[in-house]
Amino acid sequence: MPVNLTFRDYVQDAAHMRAYGEYQKKYARTIRESDRVLIDMVRAAVAPTLAQERRPSLIDLGCSTGNLLLHLKHAVPALALSGGDIVGSIIVANRLNPELGGIEFHELDMLELPTEPQYDVVVTNAALMFFTPEEFRRVVRNISRLVRQRGCFLAFDLFHPFEQEIDLVETSRNHPNGLRFHFRSQATVRAALDKAGLQPTEFRFFSMPIDLPRPADPGDVTSYTVETADHRRLSFRGTLFQPWCHLVARKE
Repeated sequence: MPVNLTFRDYVQDAAHMRAYGEYQKKYARTIRESDRVLIDMVRAAVAPTLAQERRPSLIDLGCSTGNLLLHLKHAVPALALSGGDIVGSIIVANRLNPELGGIEFHELDMLELPTEPQYDVVVTNAALMFFTPEEFRRVVRNISRLVRQRGCFLAFDLFHPFEQEIDLVETSRNHPNGLRFHFRSQATVRAALDKAGLQPTEFRFFSMPIDLPRPADPGDVTSYTVETADHRRLSFRGTLFQPWCHLVARKE
């Protein structure tokens, strides 16, 4: 099993990307609960710009099949929307998808982002967890350059409140060669954002509002929920608790 996996190992794996694309398709029909929260955060972020009668712009980095952008297109129609992904075949498919009409798509590597154009809102959705610590700091610097002054960066990722950095490789039926995750402390994330010129204003722990059943097949490593005594639903993936968190950071 490779021990030095990076995100490039996954995006260059054609079989993995086909399976991931099929997995994403269902969220074009049914919005993810975490995406509902992201959309509300986007609405709040662009409200001042809309009040000034200027059309705000947003880019979703690591947009994959464009599910979040599709739902944003209908939920906040005043937005000028763009998506970026490193996988060229995904970008081509998105451009050909009539449901994503009016949205610009670009083949982009978060480690090598351009410095313009700038956007009122930059979003990453469950994407930062695949970067090594050094790559993460580089990506945050690149993202900061894309955020317009007084704009914001929104993220949904594996951020937790403990003084603990976790780097793990999950080997499963779906990922026999391993899938690497990085669980970052909010302190580490805050330090990287501060250094890049982004001021984190809020970390919001995400408690799933619906029940996700535990898979009956032990080889089916997919997310499920466990309800706590105070009626929060915690997300698990196999034996692994997932500290999902939404982030708001601003460039002032």
